[in-house]
Amino acid sequence: MTSCRNYKAPFNKATEGKHPFVDKTLFIKDLADSGEICLITRPHGFGKSFSLDMLRAYLDKNRERMPFFQKTAIWSCGDKYREMQGAYPVIYFPFGGVCGYNWEQAKSSLQTAILAAAMTLFKVRKPRGENTLYWNMICKILEGTASWLEYENSLKAMTALLHASGGRKPVVLVDEYDSVLQAGMQHGYCNEALDFITHFLSAGLKSNSRNISFAVITGTLPALSNSSYGGANNINVHTITDFKYSRYFGFTPEEVKELLKEAGHEDKYEEVFNWYGGYTYSGTLFRPESVIRYIQSGCVPHNFGSSCPYDIEDKDTLAELLSGKSISALLSQDCLCNPGSTDIWSCLAHEGYLVPAIGCLPRCVSLFVPNEEARQNLASKI
Repeated sequence: MTSCRNYKAPFNKATEGKHPFVDKTLFIKDLADSGEICLITRPHGFGKSFSLDMLRAYLDKNRERMPFFQKTAIWSCGDKYREMQGAYPVIYFPFGGVCGYNWEQAKSSLQTAILAAAMTLFKVRKPRGENTLYWNMICKILEGTASWLEYENSLKAMTALLHASGGRKPVVLVDEYDSVLQAGMQHGYCNEALDFITHFLSAGLKSNSRNISFAVITGTLPALSNSSYGGANNINVHTITDFKYSRYFGFTPEEVKELLKEAGHEDKYEEVFNWYGGYTYSGTLFRPESVIRYIQSGCVPHNFGSSCPYDIEDKDTLAELLSGKSISALLSQDCLCNPGSTDIWSCLAHEGYLVPAIGCLPRCVSLFVPNEEARQNLASKI
């Protein structure tokens, strides 16, 4: 089995023709129209990092404008959206690689990711008045002398400084916010990680709309939807049971058929569906990462996913699922710190090893294994 948890398909490779491209640029329009602060959760391999790459490439005023976008759907939406290209300060937090075998290592990894975001403020002039405190905070982060509390408040400082310096309110992008939470689940520091993420996002996003155009946070597990986690509860959470934005995360049957046609393998659709389709997040969707790698490998089916990271004690229920049966379960949003026997099926659903049947209620669902790739990755737990 090939592990691809760290596989990335950067947007620039698609624009250069180095891997297949499916036009999802209307995501930019929908986000700009909504102006919302949102968390979008999908399994690994569903294009979350790719989408944030695309947003950065289109919006960031510090990046060269790409003629590529003139051939995409966003360009046909009118002058309002064309003028958005290269017009925004963008703050990007690459949390996808944040991890550690203990909390001290994880903290160091978080500091590195925040430092990468703070580097975007090099061109900002030193402010006067109330923003001087934020300026001093960012200077200490750049120098490596900041306190942990200052790291927790760094997002708030960056948005205030960028808005004050450039006129336009910045766009905030946080990629894979829960990577450190999942590492904490494995290594015993989930509570510390959750405390940091909640304070970081709460300070930067709650009651801070005056300094933010819109914000997108991506991840796998919807931890921020639990009101018990405090100040981050103003974030609009769009999970696997919420169809808003679903068409931008996953390939539709029509998109897969077009990709196969371009590759000269139109006859392979059923095989692709059996291996990588069956995701029910809005109709039927396919796992983009696996479809792209399937085409790049010459249309030979392989398991491009990752083995299930959880211990599954209920082997009888797992065996039923692997045989093609479905189970009834409550889809929990609170399965972070210590997945127990009742929460494990929720974790597997959010991770994409199981999917809810179409038409189920948001919480009480019928779960089943969507395809052969997911089945193989669960079979290792028998």
